[in-house]
Amino acid sequence: MKFRSLFAALAILIFCAGDATAQGVATVAAVRQALVDAIERLDTALSNQTGNVKSIGEGLTGNARSLLADFDSRLGQKLQYTFEKLDDQEKKLFADARAVVAQMNQAANDVVDRVGETAKMSLAEADILAYNSLYGLPCRSQVPRVIYVKPERVAANDVREVTLRGNFLAIGAEPAILVESIAVKPLARSDNEIRIPLPAGVFANLTAEHSISVALTPRQRVRTNLWVTCWDSEKDGRPLSAAVRVVPTTEVTVTASIAANVEVPTTYDIPYNWTEHNDDCNANYNVTKEFKVPDDSRLLGYSAPGVSCSRCGSGVNGTRQTSDKSIVVDAHFQACGTDCVNLLVGKICNCKGSGCLAYSGALHAEKYAPTVTPPHTEQQKTKGIRQRSFLFKYEPPLPTGARNLRWSYEVIVEKIIGNSVEKHILSDTNPTSGVMTSRIGTDGKLMVDIGAL
Repeated sequence: MKFRSLFAALAILIFCAGDATAQGVATVAAVRQALVDAIERLDTALSNQTGNVKSIGEGLTGNARSLLADFDSRLGQKLQYTFEKLDDQEKKLFADARAVVAQMNQAANDVVDRVGETAKMSLAEADILAYNSLYGLPCRSQVPRVIYVKPERVAANDVREVTLRGNFLAIGAEPAILVESIAVKPLARSDNEIRIPLPAGVFANLTAEHSISVALTPRQRVRTNLWVTCWDSEKDGRPLSAAVRVVPTTEVTVTASIAANVEVPTTYDIPYNWTEHNDDCNANYNVTKEFKVPDDSRLLGYSAPGVSCSRCGSGVNGTRQTSDKSIVVDAHFQACGTDCVNLLVGKICNCKGSGCLAYSGALHAEKYAPTVTPPHTEQQKTKGIRQRSFLFKYEPPLPTGARNLRWSYEVIVEKIIGNSVEKHILSDTNPTSGVMTSRIGTDGKLMVDIGAL
């Protein structure tokens, strides 16, 4: 799916470069085919959709097909023409069609990738663009409409305003606007949107979420074809309305604790020693012994063996490291020998003493031991319902030489909506709770999305 979206995005960039040079390269036939393909692609993307995404998308494809019909009617005999060969009105239709293609392809990407609210907004914006193109042509009456409202939900402690998005919303004088029968003045308006304040009255004594209505009757532009010219007039348009959900005072507290689970190098000493004993008074031989650290460790160094007994020529000759895990101690054991006397009854020998060899030392070793760093805790608070994503980052430095890093975390989300209190807990082992999700990257950045409140 990601590869398909990437391919489509690249196609949009290649096709819809906005400069005049790029406009001149494409032919009318290429733009027409791109519009046909965009309609078919969006139809496919909408085939398994429902609800608002489906209805907005179908409105968009309907307007796009009407735009295609206009394109064929006005440019169908100029399919091999490029942009610079067209007259001004044809150039506008050409450019508008390209812009609609780009927006429709982006909307199809968002629908395919199931990005929810983004998909709905992309579809609505593409429909606004197609409608503008369709009814911006000469001698077309311009009837205002509202496609969507943002945000759809407003908490009492949010910014108390909404924006209606649609077409031809700036014709004539400011329209009368009623919010739950309370008259208000628009904060700003343009062809495609109008910002409307929400009066304090709709939030008074608000204890539970509910819908309110925003109603207006804008002016519309009527264009009448009189022989070779168009005559413009204005009149009241049809009433328009939108529903907005109002929510009691809302506060969200998100507390995140992040810890690093790592293996860190630890140094320690391993004693080594050897004692050699032999009752043979004439013993005389070399003693070579190997001393090793455990398999999970490596040898950093060693202390030279301290000799505690070296009688009659016994002693340590030297020590050498043979690998990153072992050393060898070369020593010699020698007894003190005998004194012998030859008598008539035979030789009689007296033992002068047995040999003695004893030494000890230490191996200096290193091994990696699992450890968990102290948690880094951060808290973020927000009022209202507009912020949905929260970013946290583990800030302390990791232990020197740390390896095999794995992050663990716990997130506590507390929501207070009016008199209602909710608590949710997410973690690296339980990253979701209802509509809430969490994920942490290899860089220790934790993203928490609390979804729609």
